[in-house]
Amino acid sequence: MRFTCKLPEKQCGLSCSPSARACSLRGHWRRTVELTEQGQVTDRYTKAIERLGSDKLDVRIGGIYALERVARDSARDHPTVIEVLAAFIREHSHQKLPPEASE
Repeated sequence: MRFTCKLPEKQCGLSCSPSARACSLRGHWRRTVELTEQGQVTDRYTKAIERLGSDKLDVRIGGIYALERVARDSARDHPTVIEVLAAFIREHSHQKLPPEASE
């Protein structure tokens, strides 16, 4: 049994077996999943960067941990995360800490 694509030949031009069509659909599905995952990583990265800009220390620390997780989960984004964290440290290492309160 052969499957003939219903798209105009200009768009498809393929006449393939059902198994070839299934392979094509699996490839399309895999690419869709990859794009979805990349979108989720981008969203997590953006939120983590926003947290780094917070005035609250605990929120900034959460942003650092979130970036760590992005770096672990995405080899593609690992170098970018390292550069962002290095820049964050460079820019904030000049700040003086408030004096500790005496007990």
